[in-house]
Amino acid sequence: MLPLRLYAVATSIVVALYALLPSSTNRSAFFLLVTIGVMPAVLVALRRAPAGWRLAWWLLLAAMTLYNIGTVIWLWIVVVDGNTTGDGTVAEVFLGAGSILVLGTALVVIVQRGRRDIGGIIDSVITALALTGIFWDSLLLPALSDQHATAGRQVAVFVNVLVMAGTLGALLRISLASPADAGELTSVRLLTVSVGIALFGNVAGALAVDPLTGARADWTNVAYLAAYAVLGCAALHPSVATVTRPGEAPVDDLSTRRLAFLGAMLALSPLIGGGRVIFGLPTDGTLIALSSAALIPLVMIRIARLSQARRRPSGHSAGWRPPTRSPGCPTARPASTTSPRRSRPTRPGSPCCSATSTASNR
Repeated sequence: MLPLRLYAVATSIVVALYALLPSSTNRSAFFLLVTIGVMPAVLVALRRAPAGWRLAWWLLLAAMTLYNIGTVIWLWIVVVDGNTTGDGTVAEVFLGAGSILVLGTALVVIVQRGRRDIGGIIDSVITALALTGIFWDSLLLPALSDQHATAGRQVAVFVNVLVMAGTLGALLRISLASPADAGELTSVRLLTVSVGIALFGNVAGALAVDPLTGARADWTNVAYLAAYAVLGCAALHPSVATVTRPGEAPVDDLSTRRLAFLGAMLALSPLIGGGRVIFGLPTDGTLIALSSAALIPLVMIRIARLSQARRRPSGHSAGWRPPTRSPGCPTARPASTTSPRRSRPTRPGSPCCSATSTASNR
């Protein structure tokens, strides 16, 4: 735990310095120190993971590499070239590709730890489509339209939010539905917090933009740094060795809560989009139509899988127990068809007879 504590303290100090120093100063070194500092932490996680179960950490290492390349390009465009922002440039390509690899990491964890939890993957896609539709129609599209953002910038924001929402849904599935002990899931839950902060940073970064200069609000960078810091803590936590080990399949039942979740995810995007149309606000009808067309069959497939799992025979009834032998009773031996010897009948009223009759009456 000592490396984790040292990393957490050091990273917190760097993030605090970045937040407290005035934005007019060159703080690129602090930013890169946090983002590049995640790489050794992921390498430690890669080494701790059992052999044959390291694919998720390889993907995460590749994602951090792409993130850092995109960050260096972004800082070069702003600091060296003197532009107000690096958003909407080639840096977005590397940052978006890194987000896709982080989603791949979460899906690998679902497949390996959740024993091919197909239901969890479907839930992740449903969550991604529903949350992205909400964010896009109610927040992102109006803000990007007011900023006169280019088509490339809009696509980059949409893809980032979609991928981050899917990753968050996948990690929440493991964190909340897995029957494992809480200690074994600490690393996964830290990853979930990191992705949640990054999703907040993506949405806030698209909203908090100066309409005159096009520059993002400086505090949004603090959200990104906090996400990197929590990710490093997740990679250094001792429970990281159990993240990708096969565990018990998550509890998957056709409960009222599950049906309410699926129904809410199905209704939210059309409900918000329709409400904006009623009040004369701009909305993306194409996105609502496409997301609804994708969500409806996914929800139907999910309900069908849950229903099949519920009807599947369980082998034994919940209250069945094998009959037990009373103390002092000899073990019953089956009568042989070839031997002239036969088992002697048990005397009425003996403990063995009482135990047998009790078991037969259950």
